[in-house]
Amino acid sequence: MSGGSDSTALLHVLSSLGHEFGLTLSAAHFDHRVREGSDREAELVAARCAAVGIQCRVGTADRELKNQGEYRDARYAFLESEVIRSGADRVVLAHQYEDQEETILLHLLRGTGLRGLAGIPELRGRYARPLLGFRKDELREYLTDRGIEWCEDSSNEDPRYARTRVRNALLPMLREVPAFQTSLTCLGRSARVAEAGAERRAERQLEAVIRRSPQAHGGVQIARLGLLDYDRADQAQIVRNIARTLGFRLGRRGTEAAVQFVESGLSGTGLDLAHGLRMTREYDRIRFHGPTPRKPDRDLTIYEAGVGAEALELGGRSYVVHWGRRGEDDPWTAAFPLRRLKFPIRVRAPRPGDRIRLRAGSRKLKKLLNERRVPRSERGQVPVLVGADERVLWVVGHSIESSDQSDCNEEMFTFGVDQL
Repeated sequence: MSGGSDSTALLHVLSSLGHEFGLTLSAAHFDHRVREGSDREAELVAARCAAVGIQCRVGTADRELKNQGEYRDARYAFLESEVIRSGADRVVLAHQYEDQEETILLHLLRGTGLRGLAGIPELRGRYARPLLGFRKDELREYLTDRGIEWCEDSSNEDPRYARTRVRNALLPMLREVPAFQTSLTCLGRSARVAEAGAERRAERQLEAVIRRSPQAHGGVQIARLGLLDYDRADQAQIVRNIARTLGFRLGRRGTEAAVQFVESGLSGTGLDLAHGLRMTREYDRIRFHGPTPRKPDRDLTIYEAGVGAEALELGGRSYVVHWGRRGEDDPWTAAFPLRRLKFPIRVRAPRPGDRIRLRAGSRKLKKLLNERRVPRSERGQVPVLVGADERVLWVVGHSIESSDQSDCNEEMFTFGVDQL
């Protein structure tokens, strides 16, 4: 809470409800340190919370904040940390009706779509705003009737901020227009209904184009051609939903760039969208992913003929390799004449310059995997079996080295790979 009239009214309303319904309440105040005396205001807020039996945690900016975007990011980062610390189910914010008016107008002035016209949501995730239906003068009347004081934030009058100029110059003029407030309220309500409908439609459309893959590493893969079947507005909504699923929020420019990349991005290229979110095209698939820390590769060495099994880690994928026992006849099992094997045998990821001998001649693994349409991001996850001389014997799941036919009575040695 800030100590202003809106958050002070919210504090006292929730305090009354807390006693009545047995709610466990705590408060949080963030000191942006952008004006003189903010530390004293933080102390005053904490004291007012204590007076109604609510503990207030105070956070402080650890660096200089330069604009309102940075103020907001730092404030919400603090609130998120407090949610984790306290285990809170809900964060209740004190936005009221005039905040909603200002927000919609600011979005209009900057250029916006349905989401911007919808304004501030009453409920999104764990954040709730129960005062959006009340005006500031109603909240102040509530406090005055009860003899409750509040602080005045001098930054609310600072003309450097666009919101302040909208509040003090534009809104007073617009309120002189007949039915302005009713019209703006209807606009916001209609936009929220339309936005909700668009989101539900996008969720159904996403289910139709999503391609679940064990190689996605927590990302999302979608069929590019399926996405292109929808119009650009639906594509934009799907992209925003994907970003939100991965914990990112795409603005207008990021959304437009993503939709353009879906349409014209080349296979093998990528695009950084926002704060670590990246999209890449690999053949007919588009992949969205954030930073993907992974375990280091762990190769496997088999020193002699025998029977065994051991784990393998390649490109963040886990496998179990077994050898010396017969497995299923499938692309993940291969048998070789024992006389052809030169131990130690290694199982590792493909390397530059690797080649395999096929019936049609020697083939680079890079070209082979390209022909098999294995995305570049997944090629480091393909196990390759090599002999002591580094000759490629088997590209697991794809090709086995071609050789002269062996005698049917010849002793064979089998390798198998299981994906985890």
